[in-house]
Amino acid sequence: MSDAPKVMIVAGEASGDLHASHMVHAFKQRHPQAEVYGIGGRGLQSQGVRLIRNIADLSTFGIFEVVKHLPRLAGVFFEALGSISVERPDVVVLVDYPDFNIRLARAIRWRYGRKPLILYYIAPQVWIWRRRRARILANLVDRLAVVLPFEKKFFEHFGARAYFVGHPLLDVDGEDKRVTPTAILPDKAGERKIALFPGSRRGELKNYMPPLMEATRLLAQSGGKYRFFIVKAPSFDDSDFTIYLDNKSPEVELVSGSTRALLKSADFAVVALGTATLEVALAGIPEVLIGRVSPLTYKFGIRFLGMNLEYFSLVNFILGRPAFPELIQDKMTSAGIAEAINDITSSDRAMATLTNAAHEVREKLEVETEKDIEGNTASERAAFVLDRMIMESRR
Repeated sequence: MSDAPKVMIVAGEASGDLHASHMVHAFKQRHPQAEVYGIGGRGLQSQGVRLIRNIADLSTFGIFEVVKHLPRLAGVFFEALGSISVERPDVVVLVDYPDFNIRLARAIRWRYGRKPLILYYIAPQVWIWRRRRARILANLVDRLAVVLPFEKKFFEHFGARAYFVGHPLLDVDGEDKRVTPTAILPDKAGERKIALFPGSRRGELKNYMPPLMEATRLLAQSGGKYRFFIVKAPSFDDSDFTIYLDNKSPEVELVSGSTRALLKSADFAVVALGTATLEVALAGIPEVLIGRVSPLTYKFGIRFLGMNLEYFSLVNFILGRPAFPELIQDKMTSAGIAEAINDITSSDRAMATLTNAAHEVREKLEVETEKDIEGNTASERAAFVLDRMIMESRR
């Protein structure tokens, strides 16, 4: 066995790829000669991770939407699983993306037993629904590096060895000044600047871009003073938006770069359900949240998976109440989006209420992490947990 540690990492989405890349960077500060390979995107690739598959191969959306992509997903799955017998990693790091990664953890245990060790970073949000998965996960993985304060106690209840490392989105404050917001959207008197977050998967673009663009046209026709900018996820190229922007109004721009820097230009945001809802809240920006999957996916979730919830977004779950408005399924229409933007941004009281809710989200997350875990950031603390697992795997 080589003295240099070897790690396999699986990040199936843009946000996971970003956070995983920061963890790998911190890990390589401890082990410069470490070899890391797996599934990810540009973030992991920038840290020298050898990709066997790109996250584009895992881009799906919803339960029934996955069905038509099953052959491709199965190919990625079995390639990842089979690589372990060849590569023989010390530790497998699974990052978020639960529908794929929990199945992969189960397959690893079935085929290879208790080696390699498995670290799950950014645990699945099974506390929202599918709580039975928490016990399954506890039996499959060796460590959980959780990013929400209440998750440690929740997973430990099911027998997991969980470590609260803090949320990686808190680490980006003051970082990444590649974009000068005023150069993108100069201030104009009386104008509201609205950030649009249509998601990081192509299925999400198909769902969200048409009603978002129609909403911008409705607001332009109403005579309101708005400027819109679409925040492009790192997983996309400009060409991915061409079909949606051919007939866009001049008040809509496509931008990319540091989300936190871009948000400094925004007065308000419309955000597809996902990690971006938390990133916007941590930037202190009022937001309305949108979500829609296929009718079959939604009905299946309501009837069979217990998803009859009062709210669906991560930020509302952190607060424990429906503080941020959600436009879900049939409520997510161009007219509904336009009405929400107009009603909220034209009311100082509504804007202040949502701004205060955003600040409360930050307060909920800014709690002390465990003292016996080294590191100043979530990424460094997760890398510390990984480092200790490397040592354990070699005993």
